[in-house]
Amino acid sequence: MTDAIRPYPWEDFPPHSLDAWKEAAQQVLKHTPLERLTQHTLDGLSRPPLAPKYAPPQDTSSSLLDARRGARISQGGWSIAQRYTHPDPQALLLDLSHDIQHGLHAAWIDASALSSVHCASALQPLCALFDGQDIPLYLDAKADALAFSALRIAAAQRASIALSSLRGSWCLDPLGVAAATGSFRDGIEEAKHHTLALVRWSQQHTPQMRTLRVSALPYHHAGASAAQELAATLATATTYLRWLCEADISIEDAAQQMLFDLPVTCDVFVEIAKLRAMRLLWSRVLSYSLGRSAEITPHIHARTSPRILTQRDVWVNLLRATTATFAASIGGAQSIECAPFDTALQTPDAFSQRIARNTQVILQEESHLGHVLDPAGGSDTIEHLTEQIANAAWGLFQSIEAQGGLPTALQQGSPQQAISETAHKRLSRIAQRKDLITGVSAFPFLKERPPQPHPIDHNALQSRLASALQQHTLDYPQDAIFRSLRSSFEAPDNTQDPTTLLLSLVHAAHQGATLETLSNALAIGQRSEVLQFEPHRNAERFELLRDASDTYLQQHGQRPQIFLVNLGPLPQHRPRADFARQLFEAGGFEPIDNDGYSSPDEAVQAYQNHLTPAAILCSTDAAYVAMIPQIAPMLKAAGVQHLFLAGKPAQNEAAWRSAGVDQFVFLGCDACATLEALQQALSIRTNHA
Repeated sequence: MTDAIRPYPWEDFPPHSLDAWKEAAQQVLKHTPLERLTQHTLDGLSRPPLAPKYAPPQDTSSSLLDARRGARISQGGWSIAQRYTHPDPQALLLDLSHDIQHGLHAAWIDASALSSVHCASALQPLCALFDGQDIPLYLDAKADALAFSALRIAAAQRASIALSSLRGSWCLDPLGVAAATGSFRDGIEEAKHHTLALVRWSQQHTPQMRTLRVSALPYHHAGASAAQELAATLATATTYLRWLCEADISIEDAAQQMLFDLPVTCDVFVEIAKLRAMRLLWSRVLSYSLGRSAEITPHIHARTSPRILTQRDVWVNLLRATTATFAASIGGAQSIECAPFDTALQTPDAFSQRIARNTQVILQEESHLGHVLDPAGGSDTIEHLTEQIANAAWGLFQSIEAQGGLPTALQQGSPQQAISETAHKRLSRIAQRKDLITGVSAFPFLKERPPQPHPIDHNALQSRLASALQQHTLDYPQDAIFRSLRSSFEAPDNTQDPTTLLLSLVHAAHQGATLETLSNALAIGQRSEVLQFEPHRNAERFELLRDASDTYLQQHGQRPQIFLVNLGPLPQHRPRADFARQLFEAGGFEPIDNDGYSSPDEAVQAYQNHLTPAAILCSTDAAYVAMIPQIAPMLKAAGVQHLFLAGKPAQNEAAWRSAGVDQFVFLGCDACATLEALQQALSIRTNHA
C-alpha cells in the first residue's frame, strides 16, 4: 500500500512583495543601510542579496538560452579526473594502476611527471596501461605538446594499440604556453603550422582525441577576474578557430577539436555562472561564425583553482576543493579535477589523491549532483550573474579582437596590464583581511601539525633517469636522428602537406629520438617574446610571514611574541583582543593573552613579567580616552619598542602618538604591510615583498 502524493500546501506560504522584504530586512539591520548587503565583484558587477525577477533580453535566441545549460556526458553527470605530478615514472605507473581500479574516469599527466619520459620506449608502459580501458588520457606537456604527441603515437604503434581507440587530448595550446612562459618558442607562424599538422592528422587517425586545449589557467593563476578569464579563453578559442578555418577546416570540425580548461574557486555563485557564461559565449561565437544557430556544446574541464590553495592548515583545502568541485558540477562541467589537499605543499601522496577522488565519488554517488542538468538554471541570482559575466567578458573579448586578436594583444601587453591591476586589487583586499583565508589570515593555528611529508629523493631519481637516458643515446645517436629530421622538414611535401611534419616526428620517434631531440628539431622559427603572466596564490604573503616565524622558532626556541594589554573587564576588551590575536597570529606572532587589567599599573606590572618587544592595547574607545595618556608612556618606559592600539584613533591620533602609540590596527588596515614591517624591525626577516 502506498500513500497518495498530496499537493504541496502553497497556500500556507502567502506571497510577499520585494518592498515588504526590504522593510523587514531594514528592521533587522537597524541603522545599517540595506545597500551594505550588496556585494561587488572585481569586474564591477553587483550581487544584491535578493535578485530581481530574471527575464532574458527580447533579442536572445532560444539556442543561446539553451547553450548556457550544457550537456552531461553520462548518467553520473561528469567524468572524475585526477592530475598526476610524481616525477618517478615507476611510482606514476603504480599510482595509475591503483586509481584505475578505484573510480578514476580520466587521467591528466602533468609536465612535471612527463619530464622523466625521454623517448617512445619509456612511454610505452604508460600507453599499454590504458589500452582497453575506457579512460581518457591527457598528456599535459605544455611547450612540448607536439613532440610528446609524436612519442605517444610511436609508443602506441609499438604496443600494437589501435590509434582510433586513443581517447583524451593532445593538449596543444601554443597561446596558453606563450602566456605562461613569456614567448612563442618557435614564433606564431610555426605555432599555426604545428597546430594545423596535429589537427589534420588527428582528424584522420585519432577521432576520439581533442587536439587543442583552450586553457584559462595562465590568466586565472595570474589573478584574472571571471570576465577577464573568459575573455582571454574566448579569444584563445577564436584564434584557433580562425587558424583552422583558414586551412579549410569547417567551423564544426574545428570546434570539436577543442577542450576548454577552466579553474574554479570557492565563490560558488560566480563559478556556476562563469561556466554557464562560457557556454553562452562560445555558442555566440559559433553562431556568428556560421550565420545560424550552433548546437555544439563545448567540452569543459574544470579544476580546483591553484590560486586558492594554501600551504598552511592544508586540511582546510579539503573544504576549498569540495566547494569548487560542487560549483563545477552544478555549473555543468563535463570533467572535473578535485585538487588533493596537499597540492600546494608537496607532490600529493596516495592518501591525499584518494581523498580528492573520493570527494567526487561522494558528490556523484551519494549527493547525486550530476543527475540533473543545469540545476541552477532558472534561479534569478544565477541567471542575472550569468548574463552579467557573459556581457562583461564579451566586451573585453571585443577589445582584444579590436587589437588584432589575442596573439597581437599579448605582444602589446594589454591583457597582462589589465589582469595585473585586477590581481593587485584582490591581493590588497586579502592583505587588508577584507577577504579572509581560513587557517591563514583568519583563525591561524600556530601549533598546527602539517601532514607527514613524503620526500622524493630527487638526486637518486635524477641519477637513475640520467643513466637511462645516457644509455639510450648511446644506443640511438641523436645527432644523426636530428639531422635526418631537420632534412625531412625541408622536403617539399612537408611545406605542402602539414601532416607530413607529424609523420616525420613519429618516424624519428620510432628511430629512437628523444623528447629533447624532437623539440630542438622543431625550433625552426624565430622566438617571439611576450610579457609573461606571473602566477601566484592568494595566501603567499601571509605564508612568507609564517615561514619567517618558523625560522625564528628554530633559531630561538620560541616564536616572536606580542603582549596583549587588555584594559578593563572581559566584555570591554575581548572583541578587540580577539581581533588583535588573530591579526598577529596571521603573521606568526604568538600573542600573550590575559583576562584584562583594571589599572595601568597592573597592566605594566604584568607586561614586565614578559618584556616582549611589541605590545598592543585592546579596549573600548572610552577606555582609551581615559587611560592612553597614562599607560602608553609607562609601557614605553618599561621596554615596549613597538606599541600598537586596536582600533581607529579618529581625532585622537596626534595625542595618542605623542603619548607613545606607534601604530593603529583596525578592520581594513593593511595587515600584511604592518606585520612585514614589524618582522623587519625585529630582524625576524630582512626583506619583504
